[in-house]
Amino acid sequence: MPCARYIVQLSRHPRARRVMSLTVLGLMSVVLMAGCVEQDPRSYPDSMVGRNLERAAGEFHVTLPACRTKDLRYFLADDTVFYLTFAAPEGCVRSFLEDINVPENPNSIVATDPFGQYEARKFGWHLSEPCRCTYYGQFISASVSVDIALVQGGSGDASIFLRAIDVG
Repeated sequence: MPCARYIVQLSRHPRARRVMSLTVLGLMSVVLMAGCVEQDPRSYPDSMVGRNLERAAGEFHVTLPACRTKDLRYFLADDTVFYLTFAAPEGCVRSFLEDINVPENPNSIVATDPFGQYEARKFGWHLSEPCRCTYYGQFISASVSVDIALVQGGSGDASIFLRAIDVG
């Protein structure tokens, strides 16, 4: 009770009341501002807030496509895992792969979805079976490894599904 009695005594002094009011107002502002960080509409739900797509991609050495894309979405799980997906004309997709230092020769052509149940549940990445995906898996920098599925569309577009992991 000594703390409560001290606060009551302080509240009787006009200057102390003003200081307490300003302190409470400041704390409320901080709490309200913390809840006002807007989620990027391109991010999947539960993506880390406070980093936009451009910053997140840069941290993982992923250059964003320079052309117009469709259905671009991303997810930043933490400082070590980044997901990106988009659809674009095939030429743009090839340029994107070159920009992030992925060679033209893929690791393999796979008939199954190279991603697991986590991606399927979290992002809806259900690549049709058989997906006939072109799979790339390699390091694009000294510390960042990527897994990429390239899916050819029927209309001259292709879709990229990328997972980047910072192992450094």
